Amino acid sequence: MIVHIFNPEHDISLTATSCPFTPPAAARRLRSDLCYLPALWADEGDGVLVEDASAAVRALERLEVPKAKVTFLTPGDLRSVGAGESLEIAPWGWDQVLCHQLLTWGIPAACLPDAGQLETIRAVSNRRWAAEHLLPSLCVDPETMTGDASYVTAWDEEIARKMASGSWVLKEPWSSSGRGIRYVHPGDPMTPHLLGWIRNVIRRQGGVMMEPCHDKVLDFGMEFTVTRQGIAYNGLSLFQTVHGAYAGNLLAKEDEKLSLIKSYIAENVLSLVRQKIIQILTPLLPGVYQGPLGIDMMVVREQGIMKVVPCVEMNLRRTMGHVALALSRLVPSKGVMRITYEKGRYGFSIRDTHDDDH
Repeated sequence: MIVHIFNPEHDISLTATSCPFTPPAAARRLRSDLCYLPALWADEGDGVLVEDASAAVRALERLEVPKAKVTFLTPGDLRSVGAGESLEIAPWGWDQVLCHQLLTWGIPAACLPDAGQLETIRAVSNRRWAAEHLLPSLCVDPETMTGDASYVTAWDEEIARKMASGSWVLKEPWSSSGRGIRYVHPGDPMTPHLLGWIRNVIRRQGGVMMEPCHDKVLDFGMEFTVTRQGIAYNGLSLFQTVHGAYAGNLLAKEDEKLSLIKSYIAENVLSLVRQKIIQILTPLLPGVYQGPLGIDMMVVREQGIMKVVPCVEMNLRRTMGHVALALSRLVPSKGVMRITYEKGRYGFSIRDTHDDDH
């Protein structure tokens, strides 16, 4: 049996240096409220780990979309499931915190990545890795591509002068959507609060990412799956962010998404980026990681010219883009999926936008 786990606290858990580790309350709430989500992409007969099976059934029924017949399992069920001969764990993302949980719940160590694999996943998930190993190799045509990211390990006068020369985004090397990000613009004072945040990030995570602010036109991404045989391309993701935080995904056919992006960036440029990603990552990932992979990108305006930033972030985990791809095969018309937050609880909504086009 394949047992799927929605652990959206994964990005924060990557910062943990030891276990047990307690993620922030909001991340734990998100996992608890939306633990049933893997039922949307699971196959017939798969298991999905939830806190309350009855509540998961009710939440899934409210979505009113076709879905496979899955078995909802609680942590107390895992010990008996783990005693079976064939068990595969398919989480949102692998990290040592999740593995520690699964071991305490009776999952055999043989079903989990070993310490070396977990450390590699953690290292590659650091924003520094993509900034140094992926982004420069993808920006092969300065006429159509752009992007720059630096890893700063000490805050000195040179960095301060660079900051004063333009608008910048500062990011924690490991952080979840919308968190661990600061925007700095020319003329903004270097307040003790901001300087303290920078130095604290450097102390805890070894450095801070520094990227120029772009005149963003569109957020999008490319979704892949890493297997032992190589890397397969799954499709495009068109999404919205607010102050760096995820806000929602478009549900549409591939040709519709491609048509929208092509109004800014030529299709041959997108094809080149996709091919280069597979070419660069294929020798590096299949031996240490198998599972979903997402690359966030942007269309930006530079001196009136549309360009693509081919790697804003690399997510060595499942993404909302993968969820949107799964849902796009289930819903008959174009729509939008969102994570909502009302009255202290997270929800998941799907809205049909077909009528909005008329």
